[in-house]
Amino acid sequence: MPIVDLIISTRNDNDSALINTLHSIDKSNFLDFRVLLVNDSNKIIPDNILVNSLVEVVVIDNHESLGLTYSLIFAISYSNAKYIARADVGDILHPARIEEQVNYMESNPLCVVLGCSTRIWVKSHKRNLIDAGSSFYSKNSKEIKKMLLKTNPFVHGSIMIRASAYQESGGYDGNVKVAQDFNLYIRMALLGELAILQRVLSQHTFDLSNSTTFVKNKKSIFSALKSRLKYFSLKDKLSKFFIYGVLRDLILLMLPLKVLFKLRVYLITRNKV
Repeated sequence: MPIVDLIISTRNDNDSALINTLHSIDKSNFLDFRVLLVNDSNKIIPDNILVNSLVEVVVIDNHESLGLTYSLIFAISYSNAKYIARADVGDILHPARIEEQVNYMESNPLCVVLGCSTRIWVKSHKRNLIDAGSSFYSKNSKEIKKMLLKTNPFVHGSIMIRASAYQESGGYDGNVKVAQDFNLYIRMALLGELAILQRVLSQHTFDLSNSTTFVKNKKSIFSALKSRLKYFSLKDKLSKFFIYGVLRDLILLMLPLKVLFKLRVYLITRNKV
């Protein structure tokens, strides 16, 4: 039984990005893990993508596109590892990422969700790649839980979660199709501590050149807003952080997609997101 199962879900539409992610995983300093690769499509993953992988890759075929939430639930049902890690297709993992996260989780048994600082790159239609800097980090669980009241402090492709706490929380909600990770974090936060390692151990690219990104982004904002309204207490809802987050999200939901795009690019180029 591996200590870690690293879950990746692919729509099987970007071979080069998947190859790059698997190559970065091959360089891991930590060896006691395997990759659970969910093929969320009706196409076969080409053999050349997997044949040179140095780590164990278990391919789980959906045989059709069932969506990310189902794919995550399905993959975790295969897992018997102590920890579950996530990565997205296209992410680049630092060789020390899994090792440092396991070491932290082993030394901090109350921690149920652990992220790491992530280098964010943004692809836009006017610029090839924009360096948006590194994501938020903190080992102060209270600070992170406070941030959940208004925003999602985690990059979902950087997380490692304690499998026992995942099961206790009820796991991913099959009815939540977008922002499913945020929904999970809120519920797992009730069971233990949260942390985000300071060292940059992952790289993620947002593709703002794709218009569907903003349609999905609006759906994610609405889904996360519903999760906050559902799970936070009345006391939490009266806090300035919660009220700020709700007002901000309502404004973003009302913005036309073109305006939202320009705002996101403006903020990203100034390292504000």
